[in-house]
Amino acid sequence: MDRLLPVMQESRKTFEIIFIDDGSRDNSLEILKKFTKHEQVKVVELTRNYGQHAAILAGFRYAPERS
Repeated sequence: MDRLLPVMQESRKTFEIIFIDDGSRDNSLEILKKFTKHEQVKVVELTRNYGQHAAILAGFRYAPERS
């Protein structure tokens, strides 16, 4: 995140970073929530690990529609 956010901001384009928490029991959700202090960062919490495909689809579902 320390490297990603500055690069995205330098692009001068509108962006949003969406992280998907797959219901893991480690500390990742707490780490991800700290990133939401940036308005461009969103965290989606899944109730359990549904697999990579479901996590990717969740990201698409929460991504804003662009024309």
